[in-house]
Amino acid sequence: MINHFDPPCKRETTFEEALKNNGHENADIAYVKLDVEKNEMSLLPAWIESGVLRRVAQIGVEFHRVPNFIGSYADIIKALYKDGFRIISWDPNLHFPAGKQGYFSFFEVLFRRPK
Repeated sequence: MINHFDPPCKRETTFEEALKNNGHENADIAYVKLDVEKNEMSLLPAWIESGVLRRVAQIGVEFHRVPNFIGSYADIIKALYKDGFRIISWDPNLHFPAGKQGYFSFFEVLFRRPK
């Protein structure tokens, strides 16, 4: 199991290291949940580029402060699509109300690789 990272992100282990240390580097992984308090903007592109997600079927991600970083999140979504993932579900995190302009800032997004 990957340890929770508290902001600012403390390096404990990479996803690749955790898989290898647990003997899962060649395992098919059904689901990964990623909630790393805005660090998803740096982690996901690195994971995609490294190929560590190649054996992951689904990944759930909490996107943080989306209106402020819409370009970065659009790039992440495009990269996940290019890597074979598709959005199958998304919901605003209602714990955080919509802002003054009526936009939600936090979203739970579920991506899945079609078989």
